[in-house]
Amino acid sequence: MLMFKQLAPGATVLPLQMTGAGKVTALAVRGSDGTLRLGLVNKDLARGVRASIDAGRDLAAASVMRLAGPSAQAMSDVTLGGAQVDTSGERKPRAERVPVTDRDIALDLPAASAALLRLNIQ
Repeated sequence: MLMFKQLAPGATVLPLQMTGAGKVTALAVRGSDGTLRLGLVNKDLARGVRASIDAGRDLAAASVMRLAGPSAQAMSDVTLGGAQVDTSGERKPRAERVPVTDRDIALDLPAASAALLRLNIQ
């Protein structure tokens, strides 16, 4: 729920095409500000994957916030964008830049992790 809250405020769900996804699920949305966002979840508990993303249009920039923890069942030591997640709701997640080549992005997803990718179209 925490990731979805970051992904979809006022957003419209977009069609998404995936091939060879394995245990990765994804959701694409366009925010009310026009920004394209992708939510990616690697449900494989043992293996990380590299996601290759073609935005379909040239990108000016991209950033990612990662949801991570020591295990898929972790109730503590969970972070979103490097910030500790706790019950207070107080956190300051930070996005990290992602290298972009024209309209393509390669993003590593560790085992049992999620990522929110924000794409700025040129």
